[in-house]
Amino acid sequence: MKNTPVLDACCTLDISGAEQDKLVKMFKAIGNPIRFEIMKYLVTHPACITGEIVDFLPIAQATV
Repeated sequence: MKNTPVLDACCTLDISGAEQDKLVKMFKAIGNPIRFEIMKYLVTHPACITGEIVDFLPIAQATV
């Protein structure tokens, strides 16, 4: 087995308590494939309206 060198981390997930709970909830929310697609759309279309998301994804407006 080849040893991989340890690099300096650019960031850390050394968190706990309320901060960790908040992050877990955020990951759970975007764990749904449709929610993740909505998030991806919002990153590139930050000023969009609900109807634009409905036109882009195969979901009902009430779901958005």
